[in-house]
Amino acid sequence: MRRIKRLAAGLIAVAGLLAFALSTASASTIGGHQISDTFKGTTIDPTIWAFFGGNDEPAVSISQGGGALRFTIAANAGSDFFESATTRCSVAGDFDAQLTFELPQWTPNNGVWLMLMAANTGGFNVYRASWQFTPGDSYGAYLPPSGGATAPAETGNSGTIRLTRTGSTWTGYYQVRNTWVSLGSGPGPTNPVQLSVGVNNNSGVIPFAGNPTTIDVDRFRATADSIVC
Repeated sequence: MRRIKRLAAGLIAVAGLLAFALSTASASTIGGHQISDTFKGTTIDPTIWAFFGGNDEPAVSISQGGGALRFTIAANAGSDFFESATTRCSVAGDFDAQLTFELPQWTPNNGVWLMLMAANTGGFNVYRASWQFTPGDSYGAYLPPSGGATAPAETGNSGTIRLTRTGSTWTGYYQVRNTWVSLGSGPGPTNPVQLSVGVNNNSGVIPFAGNPTTIDVDRFRATADSIVC
């Protein structure tokens, strides 16, 4: 009986520790088969993001607060800017990465891209862009060498984009009313890759038009066969 009581007490203690751990868990996580961040803190989490920065354009900045990772592009920013945050760990094997965003200050035909990218792959990414195509906004995927596709963006300043890999096949998506719309698929690298969240301008497509822009990333999540740190 005494042994049973000790066992019961031990189980209660373990349950208590588990409940405490769950109640104090961070909003950002690396573990098991997932990397996720809901950006609840006031600073960018260095256990999730190994690098955040760009091409030293002082008019483009990245910060965290108010439950979002915020990109701010001032009106005097030069063309061809780039600013991003890159995961410390890599996703290996099949993966599914998603990014949810809001656009508090956003202008069509402004020449700004918000991208979810695979680092060091030659440019594999899915994006929301404000460029010259009518009506001025689009979703798209770039999957070299086969390229990708674009689709007019739905009206509204929020959305979710998604980049996946199954075997050697990469696919980009955007979400419309809880339905995933494919932007195309193509073959790509199969090695572990880090993921980046970033903004940029490409003057070869459309120069930055000089309208101030604010982009809030509310959630990032990547699930994979394994996470390599």
